[in-house]
Amino acid sequence: MLTFQDLFTKPRRAASSFSELLPWFGLITPGLVLCMDGSLLAAFEYHGDDVEGREDVMVDQRINVLQTALKTLNDRCTLWSVQERRYTSGYLKNDFTSPVARVIDKQWAKVCEERKNATLRQTLYISYNFPNQSEAFFESVRNAFAENDGNVFKALGGLARRRFSERGEIARIRGQLADIAQEFEKVLTAFTGVVQTSMGFQRLHDGDFLGELYARANLASIRGPVHPPKHLAYLNTMLAADTLVRQHDKFMVRGPSKTCHFAALSMKGTPPEGHSHHIDRLMGLNCEYVLVQCYRVLDQQPAANAIQEHEMFYRSEVKSVVTRVAERLFDMTSEKVNTGNLHLAEDAQQALAELTAGDVSYGYYNMTLLALGDTPRQAEDAVDMLGASLRSSGYTVIREVHGLLSAFQTTMPGGANRTLRWKLASTANLADLAPIRTVSRGEPNHPLFSKFLGHEVPAWCRFPTPYGVMYDFNVHEGDLGHTAIIGGSGAGKTSLMLSLIAMFGKYRPAQTFIFDMGYSLMMGTVLLGGKHIDMKQAPKLNPVLVMLRNGDDERLRQWVEVLIGADGHNVSGQESTMINTAIQQLRRSGQSNWKLSGLYALLVGQDQHLASKLTAYVDQSDPESGYGAVGSRAKYFDNDEDHFTLTHLVGVECGSLLIDPKVASPLMDYAFYVIERSLDGSTPTMIYVEEAWYMLSNPAFASKMEEWLRTFRKKLAFVVFATQNLEEIAKLPTLGSFVTNIATQIFLPSVKQSAYQQAKLFNEVWGTTDAQIELLANAIPKQDYLLIRPSVTRLVNMPMPPVILAINEATAQDAKRQKLLEYAAEGGPGWELRFLQEVLHVQI
Repeated sequence: MLTFQDLFTKPRRAASSFSELLPWFGLITPGLVLCMDGSLLAAFEYHGDDVEGREDVMVDQRINVLQTALKTLNDRCTLWSVQERRYTSGYLKNDFTSPVARVIDKQWAKVCEERKNATLRQTLYISYNFPNQSEAFFESVRNAFAENDGNVFKALGGLARRRFSERGEIARIRGQLADIAQEFEKVLTAFTGVVQTSMGFQRLHDGDFLGELYARANLASIRGPVHPPKHLAYLNTMLAADTLVRQHDKFMVRGPSKTCHFAALSMKGTPPEGHSHHIDRLMGLNCEYVLVQCYRVLDQQPAANAIQEHEMFYRSEVKSVVTRVAERLFDMTSEKVNTGNLHLAEDAQQALAELTAGDVSYGYYNMTLLALGDTPRQAEDAVDMLGASLRSSGYTVIREVHGLLSAFQTTMPGGANRTLRWKLASTANLADLAPIRTVSRGEPNHPLFSKFLGHEVPAWCRFPTPYGVMYDFNVHEGDLGHTAIIGGSGAGKTSLMLSLIAMFGKYRPAQTFIFDMGYSLMMGTVLLGGKHIDMKQAPKLNPVLVMLRNGDDERLRQWVEVLIGADGHNVSGQESTMINTAIQQLRRSGQSNWKLSGLYALLVGQDQHLASKLTAYVDQSDPESGYGAVGSRAKYFDNDEDHFTLTHLVGVECGSLLIDPKVASPLMDYAFYVIERSLDGSTPTMIYVEEAWYMLSNPAFASKMEEWLRTFRKKLAFVVFATQNLEEIAKLPTLGSFVTNIATQIFLPSVKQSAYQQAKLFNEVWGTTDAQIELLANAIPKQDYLLIRPSVTRLVNMPMPPVILAINEATAQDAKRQKLLEYAAEGGPGWELRFLQEVLHVQI
C-alpha cells in the first residue's frame, strides 16, 4: 500500500497493483466496511431536491437540516459527499400497434438521441476512526486476514493461537470490533434521524454498498451491485477491476468494455460567500465529472486553535513589513493597511465566536473534481468547462499534476489520510456547498399503469432538458393524473398533444377521448386508428333514450338540470322534484316517447316556466304536417336515435359548440356519462378537453366535473384540460376546488407576451412560484415546455419531429382533411403510411 509520504515526495512512483491504491479492507457487517487505516465506513444514497423551480427559502431549509445533521458528528468522523455525472444511452422500450405512432416514436427517439443523456448520482459516506486503540488491533487483524484467504473466523483463530489462548483472544478481538461498530452505529443513528425522513437519505448495505465503492475505484467499468462472497473478502483485491495508466497530467483507465481518461482539479480558495447554486451550475455542463467534497471534523479546542492561528496571521499581515518598520523608525502610525487581510482577520474572529457559541463546528475541507472523457480531448474539454464554471463563481482551482494520484485517492471514501490539500471550513460552509440538489430523471416506468396492466410499462414520454438529463414524464402523482395545459395561440399546444396522444398508444388496453376545436387533432386521431365524430354535422344524440334504457333515471335528472342551468338558471329543490316526476311519467309512456321533446311535454303540464328553459333544445313540430316550433339547438339532443358510440380512440370535433355555454356543458355532461360507463377501473383512459373553461362556467356542470375528477381517478382515468385563456379560468366561481384536483400543469411560453406580465395571474390560479415564472419567462416558444408536478418542476425542450409538424400543418387544411378521409375509406394495408408519404411528403 502506498504511504502518504510516497504520495507527497514520490508522485511518479507506481503501485505494484491497482489494489494498493484502494483504501478498503473488508465488509464486517452489512452496512460497515473496515478501511486500511483502521476506520469504519458507512454509506448513504440520496436523490436530493430538484434544482428547478425551487424558491431560495426552500433551499435554505434543506441546508439548515443538513447543518443540523452535521452537528451530530464528532471529531472521529470524516465525511465524503460524492456527486457523479455520467452519460448513459438507450431509449424507452415503447411498443405500438399503430404504424403512425411507431413513426412518431422513432423520430422522437432520434431527436432525443441526438443529445447526450446524463445521469446524476449522489452518495454520502461517513468514516469513524479510533486513533488510540485501532492501530495495533487492525494491524493484527489485517495480517491474519491476509494469511487466511479472507476467512475472518479462521484469521481470528490463527491470530489467537499465536497469542495467549484461543478462546480469550478471539473473544477480545471480536468484542473490540463489536464495541467499535456499536459506538459508530450510535453516531449513524443520530445522523440518520435528521436526514432520513426530511432529506430522503437511505443507508446502503451489502451489494449496493460494495457496488458504490466499486464505482468509485473503477471509472471505466459498468456500475452495479457487487454481492459479497460467503466469507469476508479482502476488498482491495475484490474491488480492483480497471487498469490505471499515468499519462502526464491525466490518467487513462481501461475497463472491460471501454476506456476512460480523467484529469483532476482541486479547490485552493473560495469566494467570500459560497452558495449552493455554484455547485448546481456544474450539473448543467456538457461533460462527465466526479465531484467529491471531503470534510474532517475537528474537536472544538483544536478548531479554536486553528482559527486563532489564522486570525493572528491575517492581523500580522494587515500592514506590510515596510510599513511596520517605518512606524518604529519614525514613531508614527500609518493608515496604510491591507483591507483584505483585515477583513479575513475579522472573519476569523467571527468564526471563533460562532464556534464558542456552539452554532457551528469546524474542520478541514477538500474539494476535488475528476474531469472525465472517453478521449484525452474530451477530458481536457471537461477540465476547461468545470474550471471556468468554478472560476466564474469566485473559486480558486488548480490543475493537479504532481498531486494527481493523491487527488484520485481523495475521491475514494475511507482514504482521507492520502489527501494533500485541506482548508479550514465550518459545517455551515459545507452545508452551503454540499450537492444536496439534483436534476431528476423522472420515472422510467409508469408505476400506476404497470400495477393495473399487470406488467411493467414505460413512462409516457421522454423529453430532453437544458441540463442534458433526459426527463421521463408521467402526469400521475400517485393515482391523480388530471392535468392542465396553459398556453397562448401558436404556443405549440396542438403539437404537444398530438405527440402525447400518440405516445399514449403504448399502453394496451387503453382508451383516449378527445374533445377538439378547429379540427386541430382530427388528422392525428384518424391516422392513429381512431374514430372521428364531427359535431358540426350534428350527429344524432338522444341522452334521454340512452339513460332511461340504462336505468339511470337519477343521472338523467342531473343531465336535465345541467341543460336548464346552461342558461344561467339555478334549479330549485321543488323544480328538481318536478323533473324527476316527469322522468318517471316518461318511463311509463313507452320507449317510443323517450326523447327530450317527450320530457318537455310532460314538464309543460307541471310548470310552464320551467319547461320554457328547454324550449331551445326541443323539436315541437308535427312529424306529418311539419307545423310547430323547432328549437335553435334541437338538433343536438332531441333525436329518435343516439349515434354517440365509443372506440378505443375517439376524436369529437366540437367546433364552436365548446364556446357556446348553452351547448358545451350539456354536451360534455352527456359525453362524460358515456365515457364513465366505459371505465372498468383497469384500463388507462385519457380524456382531452379543449378550452374547458366555457363549460365550467355552468355551476351545475362544474359541480358534476368536481365529482368526476374525484371518481375518475379511482377508475384509472384522467382529464387533460387545455386553454389559452387564463383570465377566464381565474373568474370561475369554483376555481379553488377545481385547481385542487389538478395535480400537473404544463405551461407553454407565450409568443405574444412575457410570463412576467401574467405572473400575478399564474400565482393566483395555480400558486406558481417566482422561480417557476422565471423558468417560463426564459423559455423558447414552440420548443420549451414547463412541466410542473407536486414533486418536481422541469423545463424541457423538444423540437418537434418532422412527422408531427407535417400532420399539424395539414390538419388545418380542408382539402388535406378530406383527402385523409378518402384514404381512410379506401383502407388497405399501410394506408396511413401511404398518406404520410404521398400527401404529407413525410420521409419514413
